[in-house]
Amino acid sequence: MKVHLGTTAALATMLVGNVARAVIKGGADAGGIEAPEGFSQNLGTTINTILSYVLGIAGLIAVVFIIVGGFRYLTSGGSKEGVTGAKNTLLYAIVGLIVIALAFALKVFVFKILGAEEAAQPF
Repeated sequence: MKVHLGTTAALATMLVGNVARAVIKGGADAGGIEAPEGFSQNLGTTINTILSYVLGIAGLIAVVFIIVGGFRYLTSGGSKEGVTGAKNTLLYAIVGLIVIALAFALKVFVFKILGAEEAAQPF
């Protein structure tokens, strides 16, 4: 049973990789429907652009929370609860920024492997 499960997992991984490559490189050239003017001809470019915008907006939100945490820290007046809340806000915002940066790096890595076109950077 273990051998069959391993073989099935390996075949599924290869199939998913090939399907993803075909979808990302697809478009009108692969027998798809022509995109209207002004729209991307490639699904991979569209997904890449959407992810770039989403990660950019998430990064801006994280930076806003860092500013909010700093403001809360400055206005805490030395109270333990205020300082702890401000430190937690800063900590979670910085962790969020790190996760967003890692997600962006992973997106770039995956799209390079799949051979997708570069997307326009949102900011």
